[in-house]
Amino acid sequence: AVQIMFAVRRALSQPDKLRESIKTLIDAGQLEPEDVEMDNLLGFVLKESDATSLVDAAYRFCRYEPGVHVVLSGTGNPDHLQSNIDSLCKPPLPDGVVAKLRHIFRNASEVTGQ
Repeated sequence: AVQIMFAVRRALSQPDKLRESIKTLIDAGQLEPEDVEMDNLLGFVLKESDATSLVDAAYRFCRYEPGVHVVLSGTGNPDHLQSNIDSLCKPPLPDGVVAKLRHIFRNASEVTGQ
């Protein structure tokens, strides 16, 4: 079984943390700088989909990723848990958004939201 685990809320809901993660991937040669708008990190995801946040989009991306059997969602906050469940129950992101995300992160092999 394939499972996905990532500290989504911390990494994606805090712009400074997201910027730091993206910069780390660029510095490691796992992201191409020209693929990322540093002034509007992953802004296209919200603009080109009905995702309510990058956290929502992340859960939906993982939920519908081919071959994934389990998406772990851990939290001590009941409101976050409900939000995670709601995201996992939504339809997939548009194909164009998924294709762009796959392209941007095509060489990323190891990322942590911690």
